[in-house]
Amino acid sequence: MAVGEAGAALEAVTRLEQEFRRRADRGAALPGIWDAFLGLLHRRGYRVSTEAERRDALEEIRQTGAGFDLYDLAEGLARYDTTARECRNAVAYPLFPPLLIFARPCGCGGHERKLT
Repeated sequence: MAVGEAGAALEAVTRLEQEFRRRADRGAALPGIWDAFLGLLHRRGYRVSTEAERRDALEEIRQTGAGFDLYDLAEGLARYDTTARECRNAVAYPLFPPLLIFARPCGCGGHERKLT
């Protein structure tokens, strides 16, 4: 992901999530997406070398709020994660645990949100 691709990445994740909801497949893995996301954060000036730095960077992004492209992308990834766990039951654990701070209730309305 290059610096200018956060918006395009969000669109791609949103399409994946919608397709994932619509279809009955159980392929939830997004190989390499976490590393690509961290690479984007690093290129944008965030320190992400350690778990503490990643936590601080994500909290700063969360506090910036919706409308900030990195916030919107993190929220999109968290939404995909929720779909994978709650709607499709494709995984029993969060795909992107650090992004749980961006998670919202599942958009399908068919069940209660259960974060583990």
